[in-house]
This record gives sequence, C-alpha cells and structure tokens, in this order.
Amino acid sequence: MAAADDLPRGHPRARSARPTVLIVDDNVAFLRVVRALLEEGDPPFTVYEVETGEAALAFMAGERGIPAAWRPAFMVLDFHLPDMDAPEVLARMRRRAGMRDIPVLVLSQAEWAEDEAAAAAAGSRRFRTKPSELEDLHALIVQFWRDLTGPSESPVLR
Repeated sequence: MAAADDLPRGHPRARSARPTVLIVDDNVAFLRVVRALLEEGDPPFTVYEVETGEAALAFMAGERGIPAAWRPAFMVLDFHLPDMDAPEVLARMRRRAGMRDIPVLVLSQAEWAEDEAAAAAAGSRRFRTKPSELEDLHALIVQFWRDLTGPSESPVLR
C-alpha cells in the first residue's frame, strides 16, 4: 500500500486530500457550474461527475477506470435522471457493500413531499430543492459536508 504522501492529490487516503464528491445530474451546464464552485471554493473539493444513475453506480463500482478506493466521500444526486430516479439509485447502492455507507444529498427542482419521503426511505441523508443562486448552492453542499465531518474540516466521516 502506498504511503499517504505518495498518493496522488485527491485520493481519499492522501494526507492533504480534498474531500471527493460525485455529482450526478443530467444537466451538463449544471455539472460544469457545480464543478467550478466546488473545486475553486472554500474548502476545495475534488469533483467527479456523471449524467445518469447507471453511470453513477458504475463509477462507484470502479467500472469507469477509477479504482474502488477512489469512491466519493459523498454524493450529490439529482432526483429526476433520464434512466432512473434517486430512490432507485439509492436502493441499488444499499444492495452493494462498498456503496451503502456513502452519504447522499438529493436535489430536486420541485419541492414535493412525496419525492422527499421516497428519497429518505431509500436512504438519502438529506433532500433539498435546488437553489437558484450559485452562492446558496455552494453553501448547501459545503454545509452538508460539514454536517458529515463535524466541527473539524477533516474528510473523515463521523
């Protein structure tokens, strides 16, 4: 096993690792904006992005050329994807040992109680309506991360 100092930047076991996040959304423009916000923000994140639920599952299984050890520290998941909805992605994650403990923030354009209940029942940690302001979106994602990690900014989950 490589020493923490020898691992590439962004690797979860590297000492100076940025927290890694997988963004799952079928809106390519949204993906670009979120990537820029998170990679350049405070704290900076390492961002991976995919456009479908199936691609997210493949990514986390290490099927996209990324070793399984690079799995994200958390995921931001759009509720309505072209191939499946967030509860289906979450249900499939819960059936796989290496994925079931990845915290998930589900975002939706609509504020429907049924969607929120379905996401919660499937295992999401939080459900929110997508903010229209970029600063609010960044703050929402950073707060989700801080709630996971506690008062320190360490990328180790409680």
